[in-house]
Amino acid sequence: AAIVVAFVVSHLFPDTKPIAFAVAMLVGLVPIARRALMAARYGTPFSIETLMTIAAVGAVIIGAGEFAQIACEYFTCDSPCEVVAFAVESPYLKEATLAGRPVVPFEEVATRYPPDRYRVFVAVTSTQLNRVRARLYGAARAMGYRPVSDISSRAFVWRTAEIGENCFVFENNVVQHAVKI
Repeated sequence: AAIVVAFVVSHLFPDTKPIAFAVAMLVGLVPIARRALMAARYGTPFSIETLMTIAAVGAVIIGAGEFAQIACEYFTCDSPCEVVAFAVESPYLKEATLAGRPVVPFEEVATRYPPDRYRVFVAVTSTQLNRVRARLYGAARAMGYRPVSDISSRAFVWRTAEIGENCFVFENNVVQHAVKI
């Protein structure tokens, strides 16, 4: 029922679409999260309910270039995060949607996708020796966002490896013993 209400509200008031569907998701998630907590309490921390609760994490991709589109595809097909939008700095905002998701001005991302409910992935290539990516990463952190990483389920990562924030590991890669990324 909540999804139907979100659908109707988003068509009547298009600006409320992200909020309407986020509320519908949270309404549907409450009973599943309760079951996940109960299962964890009784010795089954990795139940299907737990995985469904984790999968409800939304992420905003900062960037709208080729790497951002590749990252969106990987997050969609092989990650617990759901890409909800793209964000770019206002001078680079060329289109309203990308890959079926809204593209919003980076300067407004925190009001549309609050940092306490969404995570970010800065999908900008090594332009200017990574200065652009570092600047956007720092700005997102300053807004209160927690960056998310994506490690392909088909990559081999040693148990002693440390993967940091905003990392992207493609399939068929090996992250060796004691490596820090």
